Amino acid sequence: MIDQAELARREEEARHQAEFLRRQEEELAARRQAREEQEAKVRAAQEAAAQAQAATRADATEGSASDTAAKPRKLTKAGEKAALDAAAKDGDKKDAGKKDAGKKDAGKKA
Repeated sequence: MIDQAELARREEEARHQAEFLRRQEEELAARRQAREEQEAKVRAAQEAAAQAQAATRADATEGSASDTAAKPRKLTKAGEKAALDAAAKDGDKKDAGKKDAGKKDAGKKA
């Protein structure tokens, strides 16, 4: 049979154990939150770097638009737009040249 003193001692020990477990859970939750925040920062930095790299590629694609037709390669959306814009500008220049040539031919016929 357990006397009152032993019962009180066991209850106190159980309370201490419960408090210890609660503190451990709080520490683990705090560590998990800190880890998740760090991972979110890393993901954000990686996404920013990827966007910056895509922008750099787009700028490089615009700068080498004349090479785009000669060297087919996989383009990003921004790169595709730049290539289409460059092709449209080249097409406008060719059309302008044809119009000028037509005027010259018209002058010869008259």
